[in-house]
Amino acid sequence: TKKIITPSDQKNISMKKIIVINPINKGDTIKEKHLMSMRGNQNGLIPLESNIRKIIGKKIKVNIKTTTQFSLNMI
Repeated sequence: TKKIITPSDQKNISMKKIIVINPINKGDTIKEKHLMSMRGNQNGLIPLESNIRKIIGKKIKVNIKTTTQFSLNMI
């Protein structure tokens, strides 16, 4: 069965952002274990499957500290 996304669900999804929860060094490959979705500021990346696929397997350009909000200019 397919889940129907209610307006309330949509609002909650848009409030969550992709956050890096484990430190990643410059040049390392991003893995699913490095990422988590949490509430973040308005300019973050929404944790949709299409966005996650853009990130997983890419090499990181900068050193990232724990609990840093992810952005595409980091890859």
